[in-house]
Amino acid sequence: MYIFSILSLWKAKLLHAWYSRYPFRPLSWLLLRLLRRFGLAQRKYALLIGIEQYRESLRYCTLPGVPGDLRLYKEILTNGLGFHPYDITILTDHETSPLSKLYPNRVNMMREILNLGSSLRSGDLGFFGYTGHAVQLEDFSPSEFDTTDEAIVPANGSNTKESLIVDNDLNQWLVAPLPVGATLLVSFSVLDL
Repeated sequence: MYIFSILSLWKAKLLHAWYSRYPFRPLSWLLLRLLRRFGLAQRKYALLIGIEQYRESLRYCTLPGVPGDLRLYKEILTNGLGFHPYDITILTDHETSPLSKLYPNRVNMMREILNLGSSLRSGDLGFFGYTGHAVQLEDFSPSEFDTTDEAIVPANGSNTKESLIVDNDLNQWLVAPLPVGATLLVSFSVLDL
């Protein structure tokens, strides 16, 4: 009996040391993933995009606060809203190679925005956060009652409509595919608008 209690105490200390080393608790995380997979728990996905330097255009100045904004977004999502770090995708030019899939050029941004919009189901919570430059372009189409298109600027963006991601694109990729019952939170921290 005494040996059993020593072994169980030793096991408990070992598990405690292992759990304290891995704060996300792998076993509970696996259980949560399984529950989410079968629709028994709310799924949460986030896409954060931050662009500090626009290397291909001299029109846009450097934004030194972008890495701090992304850290703040991530902290709020994980600690405040209960997002798991593995469910947060971050596209940034800060310490990221332009050849990486996580570099915020137009193609990568479009792919990840489409992924976020199409992965949300009823009952899910999504978050889209953008920190960078934005512009307004003239547009006299009937869809724009204010005669301007608002657009976010990818890292490789110039001032042409084809190189930007306009508000109509965001509506088509993020808002239109949302099923009934899904929630999407959006935050823009832009310098130019």
